[in-house]
Amino acid sequence: MTANLVRRARQFFTAHGGRLAKYLTGSVIAGIIAMATVALTFGSALLGSKGAALAGSTTGAIANYFLNRRWTWGRRGRADFRKELVPYWITVVVTAFIAAVVTGAANAVVREITPDRGVRAVTNALAFQAVYGVSFIVKYHIFHRLFHERDPLRWTETRATRTQWSMIAPTSTRTPQRLPARLSARDWTVS
Repeated sequence: MTANLVRRARQFFTAHGGRLAKYLTGSVIAGIIAMATVALTFGSALLGSKGAALAGSTTGAIANYFLNRRWTWGRRGRADFRKELVPYWITVVVTAFIAAVVTGAANAVVREITPDRGVRAVTNALAFQAVYGVSFIVKYHIFHRLFHERDPLRWTETRATRTQWSMIAPTSTRTPQRLPARLSARDWTVS
């Protein structure tokens, strides 16, 4: 069982390693923006713990959307409202709601221990970040389906790290082909 789990993990990271690294980097950047928003809005007493969590979720989600869509999955152009934007914002709203509830609960627990707003601000920021840390892999899979699987022309890599183009269509059963070593992706045109 352990060997099977290790094999599956290797397959996942072989297939998704580069994209996962970009997603992680984009999520860290968005997380810093969101955490700064939570710390500033709660620490300055501008908002309560739940309001600060929702404000942080919003600022982080906007940054995360553009970073992930453009950089991680290489999507350009106008987004499809029903197929991309609605599912993305549903995941954002659900995660933001969970973050607000968890942050509010953490704030209530720490308020009983100490009235110091600075300690509570740090605790709230950590609780907020913990929710997003847990949701990281789930959201990666959701965003991968939203932004990557719908591409009619998908860029992939082989085990030998030679690049290839593969045509993915709902009715197609064509399998990806390896490019000869002397040709590059620019030499191929898709009709």
